[in-house]
Amino acid sequence: MKRIKFILTVIGVAVVLTGFVVSWGIILSNQYGVSNAPTIILSSINAIVLVSLAYFTYRYMKSTTLMANEMKEQRIVASQPLVIQKDICEKDVFEGSTSEYFYHFIIWNAGNGPAIELVYSLLNEQKSSMHSKRVTFLRTNEEVTFIPEVRLEEGKYYLVCQYMDISRLTGKESVNQTWLPLEVHKATKEGKIYVAPGELSFRFDVPKENLLDVFPRSSKPQ
Repeated sequence: MKRIKFILTVIGVAVVLTGFVVSWGIILSNQYGVSNAPTIILSSINAIVLVSLAYFTYRYMKSTTLMANEMKEQRIVASQPLVIQKDICEKDVFEGSTSEYFYHFIIWNAGNGPAIELVYSLLNEQKSSMHSKRVTFLRTNEEVTFIPEVRLEEGKYYLVCQYMDISRLTGKESVNQTWLPLEVHKATKEGKIYVAPGELSFRFDVPKENLLDVFPRSSKPQ
């Protein structure tokens, strides 16, 4: 469709400019007695058509290249993993109670590609790791359960997921992160807490200096 529109545009511009040049040639021939007016007209028409064709070809190629890049970008985004976190609560066992106490976290790959070398870590308010886990591979729509093995006092925390994304289209390897801020409050029931999650924050292609290093390379099997 765009190619047909492009051709029609070139023809339309050429017709308009040709009409102008023909009128100009007639004026030269009638009023000024220019004998080679037909030659001038033909040369002018050829020049106009060539310039118009070159210009619109450039515009068409630029538009096509832009469209191809956008489609490639969309394919890349559509094939990326996207790891998100969610807190799971348990209801109070007493009838009529509306209390929902924190139970555990769910780590879920909601994207369309595998998350490689997934690390999920609970950080304190100073962003120091308190408890971390690691899985080598999390498929699309797959989830894992995370139960922190530390006592959560009242305060602010962060649950951070860090994972590798290896694009099949570009071959580029990048590391992404998802941050979930949390506020913990004590419940009136002994041993129970409430967790108030904040807004998820997605960070893509994280620079090396901002990566979590809770599992140093020296601690991993070679």
